[in-house]
Amino acid sequence: LHYEQTMQALQCGKHVLCEKPITLTLEEADTVVAYAAERQFVFAVHHQLVCTDAVSVATQKLGGGEIGELYHIDALGKGREPAYDLEEIGCHALHLMMYLADAEPLEVRGRVILGGRKATLDDSASINDFYPQGRASGLGVRADCIAGEYLFANGITGRIMLPKLAVPRTEFMSFVLYGTKGR
Repeated sequence: LHYEQTMQALQCGKHVLCEKPITLTLEEADTVVAYAAERQFVFAVHHQLVCTDAVSVATQKLGGGEIGELYHIDALGKGREPAYDLEEIGCHALHLMMYLADAEPLEVRGRVILGGRKATLDDSASINDFYPQGRASGLGVRADCIAGEYLFANGITGRIMLPKLAVPRTEFMSFVLYGTKGR
């Protein structure tokens, strides 16, 4: 219902802070963004991770020089179906990396592995077809692992690993920050 509710709020002259996914299709997302921009309304996606105690501690350690100069960030998913994890937490992981790195990505590279080979478009389906316990989702690729690597504008690198585990390891993502004095 995010598309319908967001459009109603914008049409009533309200700024909108929306949880992800903002919509279920790219066309709806483009419509929301264009409508808000044309009318000069704020439209933002909620990324609550930057407001957590853990991120506050991490930024204090970075600011205080405890781990030295930040040069790399690792993010590890929850261990669910990788396409579902990518849709559910991928944007949060990238947003937090951008926040901690204080830079935009210049380069992005990724891989999707299934059965020891690169997955193909033939491996794609509705995520709910192969992960029915998740929330309503869009299309995804069946995978054993999805991995992404980022190079940020200031030279900091990042990596996200979304492995599929028989028993999801946790209800949380994890991050490791690497600096010149430690992690």
